[in-house]
Amino acid sequence: MEHKHKLTIAILSLIVLAAAFITVSLLVQRVADEQESIDESDELIIDEEKAVTPGADLPDEKEAKSNEAAVLSVAFMVHMEGWSNEAEDINAYESHIGAIQELRTLFDRYDAKLTLEASPELIEADAKWGQYWIAKWDEAGHGIGVHADVGGSLRETQTSMTLEMRVMRENLEKLLGHQVLHVSGVCSANDWVEATIDAGFEFVTGIVGYCAMAMPAESRPAEFRFCANPGECHDPMPTTIAEKLHPWSTSDVSTWTTPDVNGELTLLPGTEIIKGLDGDSSAFMPPDVDAYEVLLKEAISLAEPGEVNLFYTGVSVGNAGINEDLYNDFLSRTQSYVDQGLVEWKTLPEVYLEYKTN
Repeated sequence: MEHKHKLTIAILSLIVLAAAFITVSLLVQRVADEQESIDESDELIIDEEKAVTPGADLPDEKEAKSNEAAVLSVAFMVHMEGWSNEAEDINAYESHIGAIQELRTLFDRYDAKLTLEASPELIEADAKWGQYWIAKWDEAGHGIGVHADVGGSLRETQTSMTLEMRVMRENLEKLLGHQVLHVSGVCSANDWVEATIDAGFEFVTGIVGYCAMAMPAESRPAEFRFCANPGECHDPMPTTIAEKLHPWSTSDVSTWTTPDVNGELTLLPGTEIIKGLDGDSSAFMPPDVDAYEVLLKEAISLAEPGEVNLFYTGVSVGNAGINEDLYNDFLSRTQSYVDQGLVEWKTLPEVYLEYKTN
């Protein structure tokens, strides 16, 4: 009997020890689980601290951009102007259209894109004669904008500039059936930045020295400090390739040369019109093509990976004929850099949209 009693006590002791062991094991596991939860919370906090703001480049994206090859966008701006009577004379209108079509045919051979900027006279004539060439060029993939040619007269006011440009934009939009984003020919001693914004445009091309006249005299470049009229200060501004390689934005005409990330108006300055690249603007000559290639090479050398890099020249298509041989030389030289992957043809609206999403 005593032996059975001792055996019972031994069994009970083992049961108590087993229960204690299980209890301790459970407590240890609970502590471990709680520590793991704390660690996960800490990691979450760390991850939140590392989180980027919406719209910012992720680390991988930044690295990818820095590893991209720099590509230069090239464009060709055409001021479709010079036929003041084309809304009254269909022959004048068709002659103007013929010159533009001739240029377009040359560019199409190289899959090169034009940016065609229409004068108010051409917009009116295109609607009146019902041939709708501007819409056809738009549908073919060329860029379309307005060449306003306002602001140069001392009699003009900021208000009159705004109203004129708004009417031009609305008339062109009726022909195209969609929004027109840009305008050229707006430089003035008036506040051309605010006037352009109020007229409903988003970016400006073909910026020249006369645009400086709206800045305080002490802020103007020396060569554009005192301009009696736009013709006197019609050289491109800024003057160097490096200064105009990347688009920028502004809302203040007094400081328009200084980029403002919150600016409402984007500026896409270009270089000299092609017939003046060699210093003689009287005619388009072989030295102009040589000068163009020198500037193109400089722009290529300055292009930055991950940035919007732009270089463009242009021409005014009035009543002068198109020199096919010179344009073929110009286009074939550009094509050699396209084939190397260093440049690509774009319209100026395409460059603007790339800038806005970059």
